Amino acid sequence: MTAVTTSQAYGDMICELLDRGEMVSFTARGASMWPFIMDGDQVSVSPLTQSLSLGDVVFVPNAEFGQLHRVIDGPVDGRYRLRGDALPQDDGWVPSDRIRGRLVKRRRDGVERAMFGGRESIVLAGFLGDMRRVISRFRTAFLGK
Repeated sequence: MTAVTTSQAYGDMICELLDRGEMVSFTARGASMWPFIMDGDQVSVSPLTQSLSLGDVVFVPNAEFGQLHRVIDGPVDGRYRLRGDALPQDDGWVPSDRIRGRLVKRRRDGVERAMFGGRESIVLAGFLGDMRRVISRFRTAFLGK
């Protein structure tokens, strides 16, 4: 028998709704997409109805729940390369059938925020993620943990 955690069950439910063609809204958790998506932002993900473009933010389920990461390359042989904006390494090549939805809306502090896509978003997100890591290292070196 396999135990299913609450977050795992929630992730399964999101996939089921997306597969039925419904848009799903939930609260984003984590810092991998900083600063475009921050912990606590309300996000809405729609089912994939058209092909993906570079810079799209997509939902991919995983063992814990799922992740929203940006398309940074592809398609190549039916796969896309994804990366969290604030992460130094990408997720590798993800088969397109594992990508379940596309981010279409995000709200922070009750205000709908602009969506960013395209090649420019990949460059800007990478730059901001690099800067965050540099600032964090300096902060730790001078102020301690």
